[in-house]
Amino acid sequence: MHAYRIAEKLHIRRILCPLAAGVASTIGLLVAPLKVDLVHSRVWRLNEIDWAALNRLYADLENRARAILKPMGEAGAQLTLSRFADMRYVGQGHTIVVPLPLGELSAAMQDEIETQFEAVYQQLYGRSLPGVAIEGITWRLTALGQGIALDMAQAQTTSEQAGAAQRGQRAIYLPEAQAYVDVPVYNRYALRAGMQIDGPAILEERESTVVIGQRGRGTVDQAGNLTVMLD
Repeated sequence: MHAYRIAEKLHIRRILCPLAAGVASTIGLLVAPLKVDLVHSRVWRLNEIDWAALNRLYADLENRARAILKPMGEAGAQLTLSRFADMRYVGQGHTIVVPLPLGELSAAMQDEIETQFEAVYQQLYGRSLPGVAIEGITWRLTALGQGIALDMAQAQTTSEQAGAAQRGQRAIYLPEAQAYVDVPVYNRYALRAGMQIDGPAILEERESTVVIGQRGRGTVDQAGNLTVMLD
């Protein structure tokens, strides 16, 4: 509703108004992949880890994740698994999240895990602490299911004029005219790809309202998005 005037003040010439902008987060929720994050806290210094116990811990987390997502049907049938650990130098009060390899973990991987910890620590703080022991505090598993492919494409581009989608007129205040002016009101759902709307105009939909000022011209794309260009 306010995008046009804000763009005008900021000298922005192009505005993108997505279809159903008021419920975009809801659409994202419905199509996003299923996800489960599981954690288990147990303090181990890297050179003292019971690797068999750690493997059992991750096997249990994986089984729990599959049990949670299995009832979700096809979206929860094929999972992408990731492992992480909250780790720190012994004596520190804070931890960092370090990726861990999948598969069977063993003492042979200790150097690899230490190297990964040092790399993350270096990236975050610009230094490391050679010779200081490292410990794991919390062991994490993320299970990611399948998302839903969303096709927002509409019908083929039309040669119809936008007037076919007009539902009436309404008086709005135009600063340029310093007066109330009757402007066309369009049904957003009746617009088709390729239609153009010259401002001033109003586009109504259930979730939002688009206002195009006098210097604007809107064009509808294949996904129903409206691109407004300011002269």
